[in-house]
Amino acid sequence: MQGQIDARAWLDDQYTQEWYTFDVVDKGMYRVTYQDFDTAEIDMSQIIAANLMLYRNGKEVPIYTSTSGLMGVNDFIEFFAYGEDGELDQYLYADTNHLPHKYSGLFHDTATYFLTWDNKTNHARIVDSVNILTNLPAAKN
Repeated sequence: MQGQIDARAWLDDQYTQEWYTFDVVDKGMYRVTYQDFDTAEIDMSQIIAANLMLYRNGKEVPIYTSTSGLMGVNDFIEFFAYGEDGELDQYLYADTNHLPHKYSGLFHDTATYFLTWDNKTNHARIVDSVNILTNLPAAKN
């Protein structure tokens, strides 16, 4: 018999850090602005964006930050998120073929993302890339 899985056990070794949560229902690109943090009474003025980390189900999610320095009033973070996908429901079944639906949760439709920071800068990022539009093939009619 398999014991109960604690979906938030990955937080245990980081209990001294501050964590903020974002609930996501729909798949898509999300932007959280400095003003959004301010409205939620989260002071980002002393947070270095390069130190930010975002997690879901214990895995780091790449984010884009508008700055690598201190967050200012015009700064934001962006990330691609998925709604609840039932990933953790697999632990409720001895045989995962019995999952009623492997792409939606049994108990809710909302995924939770966790934001925190530390003093390191080697975190998962969405990086800018140059879109070179030279030597394109001729358009086909």
